[in-house]
Amino acid sequence: MLQTTSYRETKKVLWTLSSIVGLAVVCSLFFVEIKAETNTESVFKSASEKRASTPDQTILTNPTKVRPKSTKQTRPIVALICDDVVTQRQIDKLKATGLAITISFLPPTYRHKNSAKIAKGVANYMVHYPLEALKRRVEEEGTLMVNDSYETMLTRTKQLKAWYPGTNITNNHTGSRFTADHQAMDRFMRSLKKLNYIFLDSRTIGQTVAKKYAQKHGVKLLQRDLFLDNIQNRKYIRKQLKILVAKAHRNGRAIAIFHPHNISLQTIKTSQDILNRVKLVYIKDML
Repeated sequence: MLQTTSYRETKKVLWTLSSIVGLAVVCSLFFVEIKAETNTESVFKSASEKRASTPDQTILTNPTKVRPKSTKQTRPIVALICDDVVTQRQIDKLKATGLAITISFLPPTYRHKNSAKIAKGVANYMVHYPLEALKRRVEEEGTLMVNDSYETMLTRTKQLKAWYPGTNITNNHTGSRFTADHQAMDRFMRSLKKLNYIFLDSRTIGQTVAKKYAQKHGVKLLQRDLFLDNIQNRKYIRKQLKILVAKAHRNGRAIAIFHPHNISLQTIKTSQDILNRVKLVYIKDML
């Protein structure tokens, strides 16, 4: 009986000791886990603080440079075209102005046979293409009429190309009837496109349809802004020059046509007080 009681007490002591040991192991593992979590949090916190204290590398290596706006002012451009040129004397007077003036030659006729030959000595020129007018007593020889066929127009344009190989730019001489006629301009623009011509509409009539048919056939189109010498008077021409310069400042560019009259040449040459506000260029420089 005594042995039995002693055995039970021993067993009880052993169970108690076993429980204590197990509890100690569990507590040890718990504290190890807590320490590990603490260390991990410290690592993440340290890395986060390090990132926060370091500037963004993209901004450092690729800074955006803000370029100051240019203060350089570009003068607007103006093209002056002298129509109806047919003699060497006219060419010499134009060159004597010292200005960039584009010469527009009338094709040769019995009245001015050498207008194609003298063009060979000119660096910047164009062809002044005679087209039918509403009211004109004497038409230039070879003037295109509204009822001319496409073949006739193409033949005439080829002839001009042969006479004036140094240019592919043309503008109309008169043409108030022709440039307002839809069928005629349709055929005409088709012929110009065939030979790679550029057309400058002199706008001799407000009802011109040049733009419509130039777009249809893919012909490069320019348009006259002003005539300078409809009235051959110095005061009038200077007034027109001022209007021209104002247009150029509004639009960045402007085109004017005048004629080889002495008063026109003299006035333009002595109007630098007006023209120095723009840059004079040849018409080819506007393409």
